[in-house]
Amino acid sequence: MSPTDKPSIRALGTNAKDKVVMELSVPEQGNVYVDILDRHGDVVWRMDAPGLEPGKHEVVWDGFSQPGIYNVYVKGMTWDATREMVIYT
Repeated sequence: MSPTDKPSIRALGTNAKDKVVMELSVPEQGNVYVDILDRHGDVVWRMDAPGLEPGKHEVVWDGFSQPGIYNVYVKGMTWDATREMVIYT
């Protein structure tokens, strides 16, 4: 894994079990938190990754249940990233 300059998250698609697979780019080592919010602003999934190494990582949203528009917030120690994701499957 190579370090990245900018934090980001994006959906890659779904796996064989219809779970959403995302790519998380982390610029520096540290504690990372991912929150997925539904269209009402309610947190529907949260992931804590203490001590995550810099670079690109695949994250599987194991709580995915239905298509829709979701907001994803990723926060590190000194950075954050957001993205709106439309999930069709």
